[in-house]
Amino acid sequence: MKDDFLVWKFEAFREYLSYEVLRNTAQVLSLYEGEDFNIRNNKIMQMQDLLSFRTNKDTWLPNRSGEIYINVNIEGDVYRNKGRLLTSMLLIYPKDLSDNKIRLTEFGKKLATGYISKKYFFDFIIGNYKYPHPAYAEDFDKWKEKGIVLLPFIIILQVLMKLKEKDINFLTTNEVAYFIYKTPNHKNVDKYMSEIIETRISDKILDVTSSDLITRKINDIFGFLVLSGYINQVGKGKFEINLERKKSIEDCIDSALMKYLGEHS
Repeated sequence: MKDDFLVWKFEAFREYLSYEVLRNTAQVLSLYEGEDFNIRNNKIMQMQDLLSFRTNKDTWLPNRSGEIYINVNIEGDVYRNKGRLLTSMLLIYPKDLSDNKIRLTEFGKKLATGYISKKYFFDFIIGNYKYPHPAYAEDFDKWKEKGIVLLPFIIILQVLMKLKEKDINFLTTNEVAYFIYKTPNHKNVDKYMSEIIETRISDKILDVTSSDLITRKINDIFGFLVLSGYINQVGKGKFEINLERKKSIEDCIDSALMKYLGEHS
């Protein structure tokens, strides 16, 4: 794979990605909306303590044992440690888009006030998480330059559903890395399906090296789909559609693609 491939970045903090944790997180953030994201702001200090209490998660802040915490600047606070989690999951706007203040998205506000069900929570993120993503500024321009827009969760679900039509209900991390990752395009779903089936029939070994930049990122995306209940893990790097959720998956894909096609037609 060429060095200029586009990375499918997603957050690896799986314990923080549940509906319950992010709902409680949004509720805490909403109490401090408009506050300067500055470690010397006492309200931010209060917010960080409350986040740990309300979510029962104690790693919102980096481990800085032995350091004088009062002197740590904004680069050592909750935004530095988990800011990408909060922005990539569409709860708040990145600092450079919010004048360095806590600013919740409309989704974040609704989640905070209890208007978002667990099902809608997952459907919204799965259907709206896309590249280019403003949470990953270092990759944003690369995606823009190549003129590619990708809904990573949706393309994986699309391929899984296409395989299911052929009575083949599984997809592997290596297959995503080999066939989809390097040339992602929602218009090529049938092509991916055919290539995957042909490779399985021929017993071809896919030349995929495990790496943080590729296979780990794909597994992180698969992991969130497992959390959503839309897929199950049935082996190492092997996933299948949860057939009990088939109709919901179809609705989620259709809704996301309708919006995608409307924005990029």
